[in-house]
Amino acid sequence: MKAVACFSGGKDSTYAAFLALQMGFEIEQALIFIPESRESYMFHSPNIVHAGTVAGCMGLEPVIVEVHGDELACIARAFEAVDADYIITGAIASEYQHERFGYAAYSAGKHCISPLWRRNQLSLLREIVDAGMRVIFVGVFAEGLSSEWLGRELDKATIEKLKELQEKYGVNPSGEGGEYETLVVDAPFFTRKIEIGAVEVTADATSARAEIKSMWTMPK
Repeated sequence: MKAVACFSGGKDSTYAAFLALQMGFEIEQALIFIPESRESYMFHSPNIVHAGTVAGCMGLEPVIVEVHGDELACIARAFEAVDADYIITGAIASEYQHERFGYAAYSAGKHCISPLWRRNQLSLLREIVDAGMRVIFVGVFAEGLSSEWLGRELDKATIEKLKELQEKYGVNPSGEGGEYETLVVDAPFFTRKIEIGAVEVTADATSARAEIKSMWTMPK
């Protein structure tokens, strides 16, 4: 079953691609969508330029898709162009993303597979940690999440804090509402690990971003 992964380098798309491989899908390429606007509801934007490096660590060939104008039409054209019958996405709870990726796949004559869809979010976060993935926060955009979270690693203590923020502020613990963005820097299924060098932090009253200026891969 030949598939292509929609990929951002964040925890959800990375883990979804891994699970799809475990399910028997043959994945050789990672579709990386570069949005025109940072405010896109469809695509991950913080540090998306580094998604190809993360994909390479998984042994996937990055395919860059620059999105202009009609996002849905761009997605459908990208899906039509790939030599695969299945599209893998990391959607968990966002109906907006799930419906649009599904419609674009249908329009392109493909099947959309979302291994994480409707999973319990806190359980899923624990599963990602237990799988040995090293995930860091690179953007925060919700009440209760300050610049102090940037560079923080997802672990059991972090998950408990996200649970508290869910109860206090209604924060989506998996970040599906755009509350935060992540980058995967290592995993047992990576052939190389990622080291981060220079980082530029920008913050205001409601959000903070860590823009990675330099990063490289190293043998494990």
